[in-house]
This record gives sequence, structure tokens and C-alpha cells, in this order.
Amino acid sequence: MPKKVMKTLNESSEEFLKFQPKLLHRFVVTIKDIPSWLVYNIERPVIFSNKDCGNAVEYSMCLYDPIKPSGEKIAYNWITKGDKRDIVIDILAPHGEIVSTWIYKQAHAESVQFSLLNWEKFDDDEQEKYITLYHIDTPRKIPAMSQLSRIRINFTCKDIILKDLMEN
Repeated sequence: MPKKVMKTLNESSEEFLKFQPKLLHRFVVTIKDIPSWLVYNIERPVIFSNKDCGNAVEYSMCLYDPIKPSGEKIAYNWITKGDKRDIVIDILAPHGEIVSTWIYKQAHAESVQFSLLNWEKFDDDEQEKYITLYHIDTPRKIPAMSQLSRIRINFTCKDIILKDLMEN
């Protein structure tokens, strides 16, 4: 029996040049009173064929918790004030142009979970504790991701809108 041959794309072929995948780390989130750079993770929506089901779904996003601006204070203020905010997620192409936008209309913070503080994770393994960044040839050590304080915000929303900005 002959083997099935899978078609491969040549880098100069039209199909290859048309295919640009969306990457998980190319996004910007805009929310009232929350700097975009604090949001490092957010769920895209779950869409149901029955429109009423979507309102009951709880979504989450995660923020870094820096000393200034205080991530704790930002999250605490949102949940205690009980206000509703639009959350805009811009999905970006490789060169930064917006290819699509998800909008969570009137999102309401349902719960906020602050990361566990834990002395056990702080051990003597120098490789795990720090990452070295270079700024103008000067090395600077910053805490590794496993050492950073983080915040998870769970929210619901009234409606979800998708704006596809790329022409087919």
C-alpha cells in the first residue's frame, strides 16, 4: 500500500504567505483604572448557541501585583465598588496592528483571589529566584515568575462583542 504524502508549503508559496497564526502572547487589554501592562493572562469568551447561557459564564484574568501601582488596591477597589466596566481585548498581528477585538460589556468583578504568600518557595536556588535583564549593557536581576505576587479576578459580563478587523 503506498504511503500517503502530506503536502508541504514552500516559503514562497501564496498559501504560506497568507497563513499568519494568532499567537497567545500578542494581546493588549484595556480596562478602566487598570494599566494594560498589569494584565498578563485573560480568558477569551465561551460562546453558546443559546444567547442567554453566555451571561452565566464566569471568566478570569490575572494581573501582576507590583508595589506601585498597587495591584492589590486596584483589584480591591473594583470588587468593593461593585462598578461595571467594559473589558477590551485587542488581538495583535506580528507588527502590532490590531486584527480583532473582543469586548466584554459591563463586566462585573465576582471575586478576587490574591496569590498565596509562601516562604517555602523562597529557597537558595539562585537560578530559580532571579532572571537577569540587560539595560544598556548593565545586568539587572529581577525576581523569576514563580516569585512574583499575582492576582486573579473572576468576572461576568452582560454581553460579548467580536470585531474582526482584518479583511478576508
